[in-house]
Amino acid sequence: MFARMNPLRAAALLAADPATFVRKSLARASGALGFPAGSRTLRIGGVRFECDLALDPRVRDMYFSAYEPEEVAFLKRVLHAGEVCVDVGAHIGYFTAVAAACVGPA
Repeated sequence: MFARMNPLRAAALLAADPATFVRKSLARASGALGFPAGSRTLRIGGVRFECDLALDPRVRDMYFSAYEPEEVAFLKRVLHAGEVCVDVGAHIGYFTAVAAACVGPA
């Protein structure tokens, strides 16, 4: 069985961003639909990010670009090329990869 979304957050996400709602729904259902677990490579704006889909349902959200859409949108809004960002307390590095894509290699 796949993890269910909080109904209120799901409704708000559907109203605000239907495409992300669909990606999140696919991520949550992917295990039950036979999408195999294991390591996958995701490109986030040119930054390579390894996803181990067996770790946690949230990693599937990351793979389908549906993890914490509000926070990702915030990072994309405030970070610009050439800036510096320090991610303190990174778990598996998803936000680090998003930030690195925003600021670029310089």
